Amino acid sequence: MTYVAASGTARIQHADTGEVFEIDADELDFEAIGADERNMGPEIHHQAELEHPELGTLTWGLWEYPVGIENMTETEIGPHTILEDIDYGLRHEPDEEEPPEVDEPDLPALLSRLPAQIDALDQILAQFAYLQPRIGHNQPPEEHRLTLTDLEIGEIRASLDELRAQAARPNAITAADPATIQLAQTQVSKLSSTLGKWGKMATSALALGALGGLGKGAGDHIWQQTPMLHHLVDAIQHTLTVWIHALMALF
Repeated sequence: MTYVAASGTARIQHADTGEVFEIDADELDFEAIGADERNMGPEIHHQAELEHPELGTLTWGLWEYPVGIENMTETEIGPHTILEDIDYGLRHEPDEEEPPEVDEPDLPALLSRLPAQIDALDQILAQFAYLQPRIGHNQPPEEHRLTLTDLEIGEIRASLDELRAQAARPNAITAADPATIQLAQTQVSKLSSTLGKWGKMATSALALGALGGLGKGAGDHIWQQTPMLHHLVDAIQHTLTVWIHALMALF
């Protein structure tokens, strides 16, 4: 049997006042709110919703498909900015005869994989940047455009360059700059949210034969990479979250 486990604290900056609010994982109550039948069985939507007096409605969503497998996650915070998200994911209840396992993040192992993950993400974003100028006048409606702006691509890639330099530092686990890691985590979190929205919009966008105005050939090429891209982004985001917590524990 599966359930959604959450830990840590979300830090969300108000869009108008700039004030930063913290949401503890203990405040969230995940429950299954729906299921859609697909080829490999039901896709179950788990969600935790919180009404915040200043930020409004906040939701944390996780989709389980096929049953027992985490497909994607999405945090919805309206117009605000998420500086650090709660760490949440699908877990399996242990057999009654087995003692529960405690997940201990192995930061050295995570950081050893990070440079290759950064390079892979940077290469995909470079493809987006290369295809951007090809967008013509026959674009789909704005609500169906699945693409990133030049500014968004540039900001993410610049942050990845700084992150790559931090990961290459001697004793990166303890000597990295927390502000740089935090900024990269924010950029990656925004990208993860965007990819989650793309997943929901896929059917209507593909029906139009174009993703983000790129044209069917280029659009399909990008879309084929999106599931892998989402998994890659989530892996990087997890590493950065663990890294930030380790760095903050030193102060």
